Formats: sequence, C-alpha cells, structure tokens
Amino acid sequence: MKNTACLLFFFLTACTCNVFRPCKTEIVLPVLNEKYDLWIYAKYVVSNDGILKNKYVGIRRDGTIGEISDQKPLHETIIDAGRHILAPGFINAHDHLAYNHRGPSYKYASFRAERYNHRRDWSGGCRGYEKRQNKKTGRPAFLIWNELRQVVAGTTSNIGNGGYRGFLRNFGDFPNEGLTLSKEIWNDTFPLKDNDECKHMLEKGDDYPFHPQNKPDNVYIIHVAEGKDAVARNEFVNISSDEGKRNNILGENIGLIHMVGVLEQDVKKVADAKATVIWSPRSNFALYGVTAPVSLMKDYGINLALGTDWAYSGSAHILEELKVAADYNEKYLNNIFTAKELWQMATVNPAKLMQLSDQIGDIRPGMQADLVLFYLGDREFKTDEEAYKAIISMDSSKTDLVMRGGTILYGRWTLLDGVISDIPGDFDEFFGAKYYIGATVETGYSYEELLAANKRGGTYRLFPNLSRKKTPITYPVSLKNKLYPAAPAYTGQISPADPDGDGITVKDSDPEYFNPIRPVDQTDNAGRQTRARRLKK
Repeated sequence: MKNTACLLFFFLTACTCNVFRPCKTEIVLPVLNEKYDLWIYAKYVVSNDGILKNKYVGIRRDGTIGEISDQKPLHETIIDAGRHILAPGFINAHDHLAYNHRGPSYKYASFRAERYNHRRDWSGGCRGYEKRQNKKTGRPAFLIWNELRQVVAGTTSNIGNGGYRGFLRNFGDFPNEGLTLSKEIWNDTFPLKDNDECKHMLEKGDDYPFHPQNKPDNVYIIHVAEGKDAVARNEFVNISSDEGKRNNILGENIGLIHMVGVLEQDVKKVADAKATVIWSPRSNFALYGVTAPVSLMKDYGINLALGTDWAYSGSAHILEELKVAADYNEKYLNNIFTAKELWQMATVNPAKLMQLSDQIGDIRPGMQADLVLFYLGDREFKTDEEAYKAIISMDSSKTDLVMRGGTILYGRWTLLDGVISDIPGDFDEFFGAKYYIGATVETGYSYEELLAANKRGGTYRLFPNLSRKKTPITYPVSLKNKLYPAAPAYTGQISPADPDGDGITVKDSDPEYFNPIRPVDQTDNAGRQTRARRLKK
C-alpha cells in the first residue's frame, strides 16, 4: 500500500543489527495488493458525526481515507467485516510506556490500603509514607511489548515518552509515523523541576527551582495538581498566575495531566484559557482515593481527554480506562457524560489538544487511516448512543484488525489472508484463532523474539484478564488520613443517606454527584466542598 514500506523496513532492521544479533535477510514483507486500493466493508462505522451502517471505507495508498461509500467497489481488494464495527484508533492521552512491563501492583487494589495526598508521598517516600515505585525499562523488547499490549486493544497513538519506533505513534518521543505536526509536542512530568525527592513540597509560595513559560510553537503537556492537598494545588497556582516568580502558561496548547487537587476557581481559569485536562481515574483512585472534578469541568466546557497513566496503578490499555470512567460516571456522577462523550475523550478530544483534528481521531475522507475493527457478531443498534456504548464495552479479545496510517499492525488472519503476505514468526493463536502481529516490519524484531524475551523477563501479559477482581479499584475511597486527621473519611459505598458515596450525609452541596471534602478544601476552601456542578446563572 505504501511504496516506502520496504525502505523503511530495511532501515529499521539495520538499526537493530549488532554483533550479538545479526541482520536478517530474505524476509517477505506483508505488502497490500499494489494493484488496487484497499477497502474495508463494515456493518457499522463510528465517527464523531454519528454512526454509519453498511459502508465501504476506501484507503488510499498514502495511508489516508479516500472515500466512504454505499456501493461495493469492483475489482478491488476488500476486507469484508460484515459482523464488525469500524472505529478510529484510540489516542491514549497519557501513559508512561517505559514503566508498564510489570503490570498492575495489587497493593493498590486493597480496599484497606492508605491513600496518599501527593505524588511525592508514594514516589519519594515523603512525609512518613512508604516509597512505592516501579522501575523504568529501556529494553527494546519490553518497550515494544508495552506498546503492543495497547495496539491489540485498538490504540494507535500515545501521548507520552518511553516508547519505541513503530507500532504506536508516540507523541513527544519518537517520530510520529507519517503525520505532519503543526506544533512540537512536549511532555514534562515536573514542569516546576521539583523532582528532588521531598524538598519542594510547598503549600504556598513560588519557591520552586523553575517556572516554565508558554511557547506558542509547542503543545506543552504537564503533570500538575497530582494529589488532593494544598501542596498539589500550589503546583497549579504556580503555572496559572503571573505573581512573583510565577508565569501563567495556560492556553489552548496546554494539556494538564491529573488536576486532582483543584478548586472551582482553578477550573474556571482552565476553561477561560481553553486548556485541556487529561483524566486518569483508575490511577487517581488507586493512589489518592479521589479523582479530578470532571463533572464540574464538563459544566465549564473544558476539553477532557483520557489517559491510562501507567499500568502499575492505572490501566493496561485505554479500553480498561474507558470502562473505569464509564463505571464512575454511572455510579457516582449521575451519568453526566454520554457514552459518546466518553468515547470522544479517547479520540477527537486528545486530537484537538495536539491540533491534529484534521489527521487523526475520526473517520472521514482525508484523515489518516488509523482504524480498528471490533467483532460484533449479530448485535444491532437502534441508536448511535448504543454503538458508542458498545465500543466502550469491548475488550482486546474482540479486536480483529488494527491499522495505523494504512499499515496493518495486527489482525485476525481470516480477515487478512490474501491481503498481506505471511511472515514466519509474526503469528500466534489468540482466542482460538490465528492472528497476524506486524512486529518484524514495525520494529525489526519478530513477534517470536518479543514473546521469548518477555517470557524470560516475566513481563506483564499481552492480554490483561478483565475478569480479575484484583486490578486497582475503580471506586473512590479515603481512610483516616494521618497528615490531615480532620479530613472526613469515605468508602465510596452508596446508601439512601449518601447516594453519591462521598461520605457527606448532611448538607451535601451536590447529593447526586461525588464531591468529598478533601484536604485542599479544608485548607484552601474554608472547609467547604468544591462543587461538583457549576451553578446556573
């Protein structure tokens, strides 16, 4: 499909050759039928404009979508997915890929485990807390495996560092596999350069080692307010004000990761600046017992994107994170978000942040062919909302094809036989069927090599078992807080007296929406709840 495929493959292979691992020769590449464009016929096609039924999606040889048609093309190569739903490849808005080789830590899953107040409490062992940290890997076989785990769940792009060339588009790290970036994408875990263990945990003031500035030519994505006390909020104060040493960097090109410990006036600042908030609920619940005030953020019209954070306390891939967000939305936020709005958090919304809405995150002519097919069987949808819900309900066992920019990365062989060539070492049996894994072309390592290396290294499995109950909790909890003993405890348990599970049974400001009193509310909000909904004028 792409004439550059062979040149790219041999370039990547040469990069991985050394005296310990000789170069490979005489490999037959999987080449799409060069005589025709490729078409995908799907029962349903999901787009931001709605759900289309029984469509043929044409893919040009440059890897973009050319046409969406009702008519079957004649004399051309067609992948017949008449029992599938075709959707845009997911964009994971935040993940530390280099930390995902060990998978979830079940210590975080304990209902009785104490939650932290700030990220330096667990990552640095500050303020009397136990240090918990997963080690970073730089091994190519592990990094590729971490990416592949997301690919098989339908992800084609990741915002974050620590990946490897091929498979995912890694924005902020490796080249972005065919995209034209209008702005450089820059990820920064510590924008205030306060990563010196416990020294700069400031409840007030601007005495940080560094104060960043907004560079209009960049999309600047930063961790901020990761925690639930004044120390966390002070990070936001220092990037949203021009007082003292501070610089207000907020703008449309700014992505704010986590934003847990913020108040309503902070949310308003983000909304006024048209910045994006990147939400990682599972990791937030596991570490802090509470997450960003996303219902309030929605009312203020903030662009929300979804990210897995890392597998250690978060999700192994974006489909898991979507389920956590949907579960929280239903149980604790009175379904303030529609299924389509949740789906947008993993597609069009992160594309908007990166100013790539004309290239990825949706299915329409001219867009990159970043596509995923999920198996539906005989399921039918009466409304568009049902189709968006169906996407969220999928797991990686239902992923039958993943394509990035017209290049097939992964797929069920019954769909691909006759479309691409057979490469020895790049197949395996999953869920009782044969699947192609495009490791050799993408990375220079065969799937067999990756599988063997990861078995030896004891890394986390490729397909997480979603039925296991020991994955990090998906509900909020806060036990007695040793740093803030007056902070109310809550267990997330819903009852007639506490329908939102936030532990407040008398004079709850928003009884149908979870918004507990956090340490930051005690210190910075006169002990009141930060509202879960914006007051109507």
